[in-house]
Formats: sequence, structure tokens, C-alpha cells
Amino acid sequence: MSEGPLALVERVAAMLDDLGIPYALGGSLASSFIGEPRSTVDADIAIDLDPAAGDRLLDRVAAEFYVPLTAARVAIVAHSSFNAVDVEHGLKVDVFVLGGGTLATRLEQGALTSAEALQIGVALADAVATVHRAGILHRDIKPSNIGFTSEPGQGSRFVIEIAAAALAAPEFAPLPFNVATLVGQRVLLVDNHPTNLEIVTTLALGWGMQAASFADPLLALEAFGDGAQFDLAVLDFNMPCMDGAELAGHLRRVRPGLPI
Repeated sequence: MSEGPLALVERVAAMLDDLGIPYALGGSLASSFIGEPRSTVDADIAIDLDPAAGDRLLDRVAAEFYVPLTAARVAIVAHSSFNAVDVEHGLKVDVFVLGGGTLATRLEQGALTSAEALQIGVALADAVATVHRAGILHRDIKPSNIGFTSEPGQGSRFVIEIAAAALAAPEFAPLPFNVATLVGQRVLLVDNHPTNLEIVTTLALGWGMQAASFADPLLALEAFGDGAQFDLAVLDFNMPCMDGAELAGHLRRVRPGLPI
């Protein structure tokens, strides 16, 4: 049976509930819940994690999902993000680790700069406008209800806790392909980001594909030119030396019609 994104999030949420870790749902999945359906079904979960509980969380999640453990441990310490991938169904959850307390604790440290106040005001106004467009009634939003993380050079991230009525689950379309049709397919994977390459390679192998993975587009092109046979290619766009569009052009000059 195919598992949809909502069931995937429910599995992760159940783990977080068992571990006593506060969380909030985001991404297009959350947007669909509050009345603004999107064609994508990405799921983001922000968690308020005590770093001491990091190993317990990773042990639990890694028992059911593929997790790049090194990147995940860095994310827990640095208050960034990591992925939990359901290889069988080709779905993933992006987990964002909050840090820095609430906006209330930030205000206790001193007045906001003009730039901080503008950034926070715009973010809050956009979030509240989205809720209002969906016709959702909610209680007052206070600084103590706003999770706040600020990273030098990276900006700030917010999670707003709003008390509102429960909404019916949205309908999601099934996957546009049958994973079984990928078994045995030869795929060329190119991505200069090691974590992304590891994730997509793990997915491809989990689907029974024969994967050749390259972090360097020039090496991928060399392998392709040496006569390696591929049924399709999955390429990153932003890469050094050669971007995905340029690489795709070279591949199709050698093999016109190659699905990319």
C-alpha cells in the first residue's frame, strides 16, 4: 500500500510525542491544511529539542527512516535542519531544530534593531494573513508563543503557536508513477552537495535501481562519454564548474532523448 505524506508526518509526530519533544508542522502540507492548497507536498517539522535528547531522537527516527546521521548531529548542535527519508515510498520530512528560545526571551536581552523588527514584523504579518485568509479564528499571538532562532548571516526562523480549531485533512493525489517500474533502471545521479547525493542515491537503490553517483559534473560527463549506459539522469542545477542545464546539454548531445 502506498503511503502518503500525511501518514508519513503522523509517524514522525507519534515518535516526537512519545519522546516528549514539542513540534510544529510547516511546508506545503501545513499550507494545504489551512486553506491554501499547493501542488507540492513537502513536509517540514520544526522541533524544540533539548540537545541532550538528540541521540534518543536520532535512534528512534533512524530505526524507521533513512537519516544522514552526521548531518543530523550537526543540525542538532547548530540549530539547522536534517532529512528523514522513507525510502520505500520515496517521501521525506525536513526536520528543523529550533534554538534560541522564544521571541519573549529575545526581547529580554534588549531592544530589537530596526532590521530585526522589520524582518520579524513582515514574517508575523504574512503568517497571520495566511491564517485569516483561511477563515481561522485564533487567540492573541504573544512573544512567548513565537519560537525564535537567529543565525548570523542566515537570518531568523520563527514558529508561531496558534490555538485554533482542528481542520479536516486535505486530499492528496497518489504518486504520479509506480515505484515498481523503476526496478533495474540505470540512473546517473549528479549533485555536488554530499548529503543530497547520499539521500538521492539511497532512494534510488531502495527502489531497486542501478545508480552511478557523482559529486563532480565533469567526472559524470567523462563516465557518460566512456560508454556507460543510463536509462535516465537526475542532475542538480547549481554546481561548480558546470551547472545542471549545461551538463544536460552535453549528455543529450551524446544521447538525444535521454530522460533528465
